[in-house]
Amino acid sequence: MKRIVVLLLFGLLLIGLKAEGYQLEELIETGMQNASSIIRSEISRDNAYSSHTSSWLSFLPDVNASYGRVRSLSYSDNNANNNNGSKYFTWDDENKDYTTSESSSYGISKSISLNEGDYFHFRNTLIDKKVADINMDIAKKDLAYTIIEFYLNILQAQKTLEIQEENLALQERVLAEIAIQVQQGRKTTIDLNQADIDKIDSEIQIENLTNSLKNMRANLFNMLRINDNGSEFSDVAIAIEPTESLPSYEEIVPDSKNNPFSFRIDYLNLKSMKINEWQYKLNFLPTITLSASQKHSSVTDEPLKYDTKQQSYSLGISASYSLWNFFNQRENYRRYKNSMRLTELSIEDNISDYKSQYNQLMRNLEYLHKAKDLYERKVQQSNENLSVANEKYTLGLIDLIELDRSRISNLQARISQNENFYSILKSQEQLNKLLSLPIMGRW
Repeated sequence: MKRIVVLLLFGLLLIGLKAEGYQLEELIETGMQNASSIIRSEISRDNAYSSHTSSWLSFLPDVNASYGRVRSLSYSDNNANNNNGSKYFTWDDENKDYTTSESSSYGISKSISLNEGDYFHFRNTLIDKKVADINMDIAKKDLAYTIIEFYLNILQAQKTLEIQEENLALQERVLAEIAIQVQQGRKTTIDLNQADIDKIDSEIQIENLTNSLKNMRANLFNMLRINDNGSEFSDVAIAIEPTESLPSYEEIVPDSKNNPFSFRIDYLNLKSMKINEWQYKLNFLPTITLSASQKHSSVTDEPLKYDTKQQSYSLGISASYSLWNFFNQRENYRRYKNSMRLTELSIEDNISDYKSQYNQLMRNLEYLHKAKDLYERKVQQSNENLSVANEKYTLGLIDLIELDRSRISNLQARISQNENFYSILKSQEQLNKLLSLPIMGRW
């Protein structure tokens, strides 16, 4: 009985969720938990943090410890002859002789070079940590925008499909009315064929939208790693911002925290290269190494009684230099400087492309806002024309075909307005993504 009750409650819950519909914010939060891109970024960040911890440990001295215990057994040889004249050995406890010895030692040593790799590795892992944190933010922002884009495309397709279904119903009415007028001799077969073509166009658009809608839903839920229960997508609470209130472009300055994420990573990578440049410069100098060690050892022939102890300490410095080192390092440094210059040129190109993308996106938004006003006027005029057509049809001044054509024109205007509305919302969030600002003020 309890199992039946639980199943009923679970079924009611699913029905309630389906009736409520999908919410954009909930799907984004689901994506943050399930999406493989976020999981991969988390793993990469964890590796970066682990590498930084290891770089700390590399500064510690080497510590070695050992302990050994040996127990040996000796026996006496009686060299006695038995009745057959052969030798034999005695294994009595009286003839056994045990000897136990123990030894232990520990040592501490550390070697430091002038061109110490551990130091440069530590500095680089610190930068890698910052890069990993930024990459995590990029992954979240990219995922949030991708889900929003999918969501808005699905909403647009749903509403366009509804309008097209209304359009198809009107096309069928027009086709039926023209067929009657052809029989009456008031229309020709050309008019009938044209009406049939218009109806077929509407059917094609509906099939195309239906197929696209299924594919978009499948791609979205595959990315979210959850099953689609077939619920409708609820409307979003994203307001259209006036163009004058949209975020503006800021100059990209090295090491600025106001830079977009991609440029922060570029400058951090360049900073890492500059750190490594010092290592290349130090390679011109002789290899100088400081070393220090301490060792303690104990040996005894009685367990845990160390009567023989040895201690040693050492401190040394060494220097070496290859006769051809300068020439080799000069070429190495030359190639490395060229790599740094290529990185700087790549950043300059990226900044130029970034400005171009920003300007293009702003021009597109300005166009969409102007088109928005025009579509509003078009829909308003279409509504007025449809109202006049209804009055004329009531008075018998026009036939049903003319009325339905006015309705079809009104539906087409609504489709264009619907497309413009969602294009503005997507472009606004695309601008936030480009500038590395919060998506929907949150992600």
